[in-house]
Amino acid sequence: MSFNKSGQNSFHAFIQNYRTVKASAFTHTSMMSPIASFYIPGPDEEKFLKLYNEALERNEKLHMTEKHRDISPILIDLDFRYPNEKTFLQRQYSMDSIKSLIKVYLEEVSQYVDESKFEVYIMEKSKPIQYEKKNVIKDGVHIVIPNIVTNLSLQLMLREQLLSKLSFIEEEAKCINKIDDIVDKAVIDKNNWMMYGSCKPYNEPYLITNHITFNINDDNEITEHNNRIDTEKPWMYTEILSIRNKYEECIYREDKREFIENMEYAYQDQKIKRTIINKSQQSK
Repeated sequence: MSFNKSGQNSFHAFIQNYRTVKASAFTHTSMMSPIASFYIPGPDEEKFLKLYNEALERNEKLHMTEKHRDISPILIDLDFRYPNEKTFLQRQYSMDSIKSLIKVYLEEVSQYVDESKFEVYIMEKSKPIQYEKKNVIKDGVHIVIPNIVTNLSLQLMLREQLLSKLSFIEEEAKCINKIDDIVDKAVIDKNNWMMYGSCKPYNEPYLITNHITFNINDDNEITEHNNRIDTEKPWMYTEILSIRNKYEECIYREDKREFIENMEYAYQDQKIKRTIINKSQQSK
């Protein structure tokens, strides 16, 4: 893909036209330069991504996040915390342990979705990060399965069901936090998701280190195929990994559809009630 390299600030100039005021609806935020919220309407999403990709190609520092819609590709955010000791500046977890965790997750997911092929993107930073002020070292992994798009209530339920089965990662990663904290809950529906190529201020982005195609057969046997990734062209992956450009849920297994629908109804009902309570408290 070839991009126009002129107009150094064209992306930032574009998004300024969509800046929102506090408490207004928004679709994206920027965590720095500027710190702001934006509402990008559907018809303008394509241009937004095009200009974002051009900025990535120019190696601009970007800090953009996406707000969740009611459906999302499956997201898994693993956060590992370590004592502030030199030993833990070296990565503690192995990719084999991450793959094991993914397989446990996929075995459960496959009980609800009518799909046997899973495109899994694994993203990492280059190394663990030391936070002197907090006296801690942090590491992490972002996992996205873009071809499996579900409602958020299903992803929340899957996380709760799987915590006990995933606890092996505590020992394998040698971290000090427990599984309930390792597998981030808020990122499923409450916290915005970082756009691919963006990062928190004064930090580095999570970048793809593995793209693996997992297949599950009728006997629940899992095979995997490692795909080539292009580390020199991050803009190739922004659309694939976006959480806002997925408009159709995957097909659920027939014997699970009613259960999933009822669970989603209850989730949305609670969401509406929380919104009413929050607005009531803000008006006092």
